[in-house]
Amino acid sequence: DKTGTLTAGRLKIEKTVLTGSLSETQALHIAQVLEAQSEHPIARAFNDLPLPQDLPDLAPQERANRVGHGVSANLTVNGERGLWALGKPEFVGETAGQRPSETDDPALQGTLIALGSRHGFQALFLLADQSKDSVPQTAAELRGLGLKLHILSGDRQAAVAALADSLHADAFCAEAAPEDKPAYVKTLQRQGGVVLMVGDGINDAPVLAAADVSAAVAGGADVTRAGADIVLLNDDMSVIPTAVRQARRTAAVIRQNLWWASVYNLIAVPLAAAGFVTPWLAALGMSLSSLLVLANALRLRKAV
Repeated sequence: DKTGTLTAGRLKIEKTVLTGSLSETQALHIAQVLEAQSEHPIARAFNDLPLPQDLPDLAPQERANRVGHGVSANLTVNGERGLWALGKPEFVGETAGQRPSETDDPALQGTLIALGSRHGFQALFLLADQSKDSVPQTAAELRGLGLKLHILSGDRQAAVAALADSLHADAFCAEAAPEDKPAYVKTLQRQGGVVLMVGDGINDAPVLAAADVSAAVAGGADVTRAGADIVLLNDDMSVIPTAVRQARRTAAVIRQNLWWASVYNLIAVPLAAAGFVTPWLAALGMSLSSLLVLANALRLRKAV
């Protein structure tokens, strides 16, 4: 996942383009009202803005949230009651009845959020985020371990492509709906891939469940952490390569112990059955074999 996983998830509004009759304060106020009940990083970008306290009550009703697309509600704006939507331009376009040409600008490499009503698009917000400090080194280490990196994101093509290029990712999937991510993972699995998925949001819960191994980052949604195989306790993504190396060491030690146990039993059991090994010597040998397996496993306590 990109936002909140590879990036810090602390989105900031870099640019506001007004396309209707609203003032910037009005547009931001409407966005705050629509996002008031959300904990998504995009929602925090609006909700953390200090706006005047004397703004009118928009009386939101019939609030709806389409996961991975946006939110909508009936609001009273400038004395007129109607449906307003905030989210991806395609989602807002269903309410506005149009699609703004500004969304096609490849120079806009941030997250683009639209605000609109039945009167058309009213504002466009360009949100910017930064990758976490540990992410470039983490990506390089994972490539060094022979893993292929794929980025799955619901964000715009330009924003995801820019991040994928900076991290030298092998592939990326942008503008992905929540249901698109599990399908992408299943395609990789059908091609013989073993998938480790790292995510943080509620939208990522289905794809984490579909992956062979899943990891939830610190600060992620409760449902995501509850369903993940691994939970990162902080934002340091460098633990992911460490976990991969430790998993490979563990698998190697398991194979070593299985080989030793098999060889020992293939030799010792026939000898004992033939009477060449006395009971006390067989018991001693079995104990020593178990201690050898245990000692080999304890090597995993050494830091990677």
